[in-house]
Amino acid sequence: MKQKIAFIVCVFLIFAMTGCGDSKYPLNGVWTGVFDGDDITMAFIEDICIITPATLFSSKRIAKYSYTYEKGNGAINVSDNLIVHFTVKGKDLTMVKENISFTVRKDTKIKAANKAVRGIWKGPENRLLAFVNDSLYYYDEDDYIDYGTFTFDKNSGSAEFKRGHLYDSISFTVNGDSLAAVIKHWNDEDNINFTKAK
Repeated sequence: MKQKIAFIVCVFLIFAMTGCGDSKYPLNGVWTGVFDGDDITMAFIEDICIITPATLFSSKRIAKYSYTYEKGNGAINVSDNLIVHFTVKGKDLTMVKENISFTVRKDTKIKAANKAVRGIWKGPENRLLAFVNDSLYYYDEDDYIDYGTFTFDKNSGSAEFKRGHLYDSISFTVNGDSLAAVIKHWNDEDNINFTKAK
């Protein structure tokens, strides 16, 4: 009996320490809302946040930021001179812009990306691929970001890029912690290898 109780206590402590779901990055997912008439999308993917449109904070259409978060309070590091604070209650994330408070809500209708691709993948020259829910983001060596809705089956997938200024589409194959991508643009294509970020 004592052994059984001890086992139950151990299991409880494990769950208490690790939590359910992604306890390391509890904001992981896509959050949407409206500010000043514009639809806002914030994609939290592990330790980065990609905001569309980034005109919320800068002149860019889409931008990648680092952020910090702990116990309902967080901050987005927009620049050396601008840190935007936010609070999270349940599925609502609230921040203040120009003395106006606005809220984005976590999208729970679309399931999380397949575990085989979910998260951040690092390539050469600071390139990144990031997968969250059904969205894929590509960050190139010149800080240009494009994105699209991807499909994935078994170990391969693809997406059409939505901005379409520099890149047309991407196809990729996953093998463990390695991802081989073919990124097409105009009449050319880049073959790039990525490694899953730890």
